[in-house]
Amino acid sequence: MYYLLFQADVFGAKEYIAVGAAIVGLATLIKGIFEYSRAQRWKKAEFISKEVKEFYASAVVVRALKILDWDSNWIQLNKGEIGNAVTLDFDSDMILKSLRHHDEVPDGFSPEEEKIREIIDGLLDKLSLFQHYIEGGLFSANELKGYLKYWTDIMFDENNERKNKGDFRKVLKKYIHTYKFYDLIKLAKGLGYNFS
Repeated sequence: MYYLLFQADVFGAKEYIAVGAAIVGLATLIKGIFEYSRAQRWKKAEFISKEVKEFYASAVVVRALKILDWDSNWIQLNKGEIGNAVTLDFDSDMILKSLRHHDEVPDGFSPEEEKIREIIDGLLDKLSLFQHYIEGGLFSANELKGYLKYWTDIMFDENNERKNKGDFRKVLKKYIHTYKFYDLIKLAKGLGYNFS
């Protein structure tokens, strides 16, 4: 009888060891998954941060954001950009005129209007790149939203009080549709804006 009890204890000890090893293995696996997941989130955050930093450092974006942020101001020009001009003075009316469809301007745009169009196009192109990253699964629109919110609100939020003069948002949306910035439209929708 003692022999049978001893055998039961030994058999039970083996089971306990096997269960303990399985628990340790499972805990190690869970810890590894958690650490991998945390490292991936960190890499994703670093990638978003790097891309946003490069976006805001771009000369064309700096100029475009100044146009978005002000109803009237000026932009420093590089030598020869517009003749001998050193600055480009702009106001809301010039911005709206610049965003007209080229069919509406039979005599062509002024050099200043062309420069504003070029700057706005540069901003729209740069913003569109973020949609490619989202579609590639590198990050989500929600993860990007906070980095761009101030500017995308100015561009797309009908309730935003900035840039209300002359239906800026309506004109900009028409420009975006007309010139087929479809990736930007997807981005705007992904960020939660009504883009009709």
